[in-house]
Amino acid sequence: MNKVFAVVDLETTGTNVNDGAKIIQFSCSFVQNNRVINNFNTYINPKEEIPERITKLTGISRKQTDHAPTFKQIADKIKRLLSNTIFVAHNVNFDFPFLNQELIQNGFSSLKIQAIDTVTLSQILLPTMPSYRLRDVSGYFNIVHKHPHSSDSDAYATAKLLIVLINRAFRLPLMIINQIIKLKPNLPQDTMQVFKWAQSDHQSDQTPNFLFRCHHLILRKINIHHDQNNNQINLKEKQHFNHNAELKRIIGKIHRHYHHGMMVEIPEYFQRLLAISYSMSKIVSNEHKQTLFILSNQNDINQFINQLIPYLNSILSFPIHGSNFKSDEHYINLLKFSNSLSMPNHTKLDPLIKAKILVWLTITKTGDLDELGINNSQYLNDIRSYPDSFLEHQNQVKNPFAKFDFIKLRNRRVKQDQFIIIDQCTFTNRHFKSIFPIKLKKLYLVYDQAQMLPKVFKKANQLTINFPMIPIIIHRIKSNFNRTHYQNLKNVFHHDLHAYQIIIKSDLLLDQIEMKQNLLLNRFNKFIIKRAQLHSMMDDYEVNIQINQRSQLILINNILVSIVKNTNRIKILSHKLNNIFINQHFHSSDDQFLLDQYQMNLRKLFQSITTMKPFIKMNRQVINQNDSLQSVAFKIEINRSLNPSSIKICYHKNLHYSLTIDDLILKFRSVIFSGSSLFLLKHGQIIKNALKVNPKLTIPIRSHDHPPYSKQMRIFVENHPIDNQIDRVSSKMNQVINANPNLTFIHVNDLETIEPIYESLAAQNNRTILAEGISGSKQKILKMIKSFPNAIVIGSMKLFQNLKWHHNKLKSLLVINNDLNQSARNVFNWKQLIVKFMLLAQNKGTVTLIGLNDQNVKLLINSLPSSIITKYEPLNQIQNDIKMFLINNYI
Repeated sequence: MNKVFAVVDLETTGTNVNDGAKIIQFSCSFVQNNRVINNFNTYINPKEEIPERITKLTGISRKQTDHAPTFKQIADKIKRLLSNTIFVAHNVNFDFPFLNQELIQNGFSSLKIQAIDTVTLSQILLPTMPSYRLRDVSGYFNIVHKHPHSSDSDAYATAKLLIVLINRAFRLPLMIINQIIKLKPNLPQDTMQVFKWAQSDHQSDQTPNFLFRCHHLILRKINIHHDQNNNQINLKEKQHFNHNAELKRIIGKIHRHYHHGMMVEIPEYFQRLLAISYSMSKIVSNEHKQTLFILSNQNDINQFINQLIPYLNSILSFPIHGSNFKSDEHYINLLKFSNSLSMPNHTKLDPLIKAKILVWLTITKTGDLDELGINNSQYLNDIRSYPDSFLEHQNQVKNPFAKFDFIKLRNRRVKQDQFIIIDQCTFTNRHFKSIFPIKLKKLYLVYDQAQMLPKVFKKANQLTINFPMIPIIIHRIKSNFNRTHYQNLKNVFHHDLHAYQIIIKSDLLLDQIEMKQNLLLNRFNKFIIKRAQLHSMMDDYEVNIQINQRSQLILINNILVSIVKNTNRIKILSHKLNNIFINQHFHSSDDQFLLDQYQMNLRKLFQSITTMKPFIKMNRQVINQNDSLQSVAFKIEINRSLNPSSIKICYHKNLHYSLTIDDLILKFRSVIFSGSSLFLLKHGQIIKNALKVNPKLTIPIRSHDHPPYSKQMRIFVENHPIDNQIDRVSSKMNQVINANPNLTFIHVNDLETIEPIYESLAAQNNRTILAEGISGSKQKILKMIKSFPNAIVIGSMKLFQNLKWHHNKLKSLLVINNDLNQSARNVFNWKQLIVKFMLLAQNKGTVTLIGLNDQNVKLLINSLPSSIITKYEPLNQIQNDIKMFLINNYI
């Protein structure tokens, strides 16, 4: 393009000119014809102190600005530089208005030029980027960006990014460009002009060879056929394992005994899965079979697919392919998406998401909506694939995308790849067997982190009646009936009296369900919660309930039965409405989409109500018992404001989890249980007592490469704790923290404990403190740790479990919550907490237990390897011993 783009970045003393913020650095890189043609940079004297936080962020101090020109002195030159250009910034709605406001305040007119934004352009044109921070996007394209938050470096990096984005926009097929322009996404300033320039530049509507047109969409061509395997071992393979004798020993043992089933313990994650996956590569290649890997979470799956499989292919002489199997709702339904393009938008963000998806469909090979990284979008929920989608099951609705369906592609890929990788939640989902396209008996199974199996199966067999979600779903269904801003179901069926009456009846039944639910929740609040002792959790309260009064149970059950009956009536009416719709042939695609949206919302309501049925059955069994001492036990969760409408009921189905694990062994050809701590605890307690797997069915394999725990870590237990633990810990624990200046994690279990500790440490300590629920969410804190490697992190066990990617930095764990004192059942959880800390690769540090000196603590310590040295002593002595331990072992 012959146009000149002025790519600007400002560094300022604040975010708002009207609050007195000033520009302290102005930088501009000029772009023309896909290259940077000039640069300009100047510091600006704000004639005032620069806040310390700004100096820390940007590196700019009074030393650089004292001899620089004021903005008034440089303003005329800036205006001349920017005239006849197109203003560009990464977040243009900050830089452009800020600069114009400064100009006006200093007696100049504002800039009358076009302005475009590289953030929203990146969101559309780079739809799978995990982050759109300038540092992250420029890093992805290897753009040199040496000094983030320095405006000259930021401006140059943004200029290079702009060139990438313009080229991508101009290479989009004309049909997609026209669709994006028609959607009119709410882009900052004049950003939409980029697509209009691309539109006018197109000479033809030709589609590139790697894409194809399907109905009103352009999709990527996908080839899922793989090369044939061969079984030759190459030189790299031999050399690699000759230098790793321990790994070679374990691989050999797996080869000899895989058909019996095994338990494999290797502390380090990558080495563990490398040994197993390498062995299984050989086995499935020779036998033409497949292996199902069950990993603990999506991060582990991404690491397996993006790092481990490429590594295997670099040392094997035959290719290994693996795919992540997910349930249907993760994938886009192309028919729903195509129909939605002509539908009105729910929110202002919807057109931007639609534009992003149009570009994404030219990139994706899976159709997995998770690739977009968009959370909590109702629009995305509307275009997901569901097994019982109305549009998919009606023969009368012609589906132009039937031959290119991402669910079918997923199934074809899974049948072809040697490795299939899923997470624990997908495997324990009750619909897994019905959607998984391969018989389990044909597969080998590798279940990683098997020490967590009892907890996983217990969670899978827990049902939750999510009362807060039911009114939300009902509101969405009623919106399908009654919304006024665009088409509703009453309008669709206004000519059919029978259909209209069905909608009216359904609407009334929904009102009755809401009324009954409110009655039930108020009963719970009045007769149970107000009389119970609440246990404070991180985000809410919970209370364990036992009801042994027959009258209360009968009342609760009658209300629940009434809700279920009304829901069943709505289900019958919805089937009648579907049949009426099918028999009418004059409906538009918009009407079809609306009815499918209604069916999807009904399905969610039915799922929520279904969780009540086992609870009703459980109550009936107790009601029918003659023994009055029988009771129903369950758990209630309620938010911190004790609002009855936030109540959730959690309960377990009457199942024996050990039998479920035994079934797991019998369902597959052979099973490998792997983990970091299968045999670590004394006498194999996790295997023997928790897994309850028959030892005769398995052959144990354990790595000899366990670290020397006596040198790797110490456990310190404070002796003689006093009663007022929280107040004392808040004021005195700083001495223990200061003994270890590295990344420190303080484990607590509720907000009441976090707040006083956070406030006390903030007053006493200069280190960055990141507290869950105060500094931000778990995800935000995990991101912030990257910028603050010596921070003090305060949070729950869930947050601690996600710290695995920061393991090289974590050197100190403090446990100060008194949960352990309440019940021996928590000892297993605390074992896992400490064992996980011990096993983090390259982790060397200290664990300090404060205020927990009782029989359960001794039980915990005795269950850990005897080579770990534990000391019971006062806090001041703990501080000195931590310093000496670090000096003697690591300095």
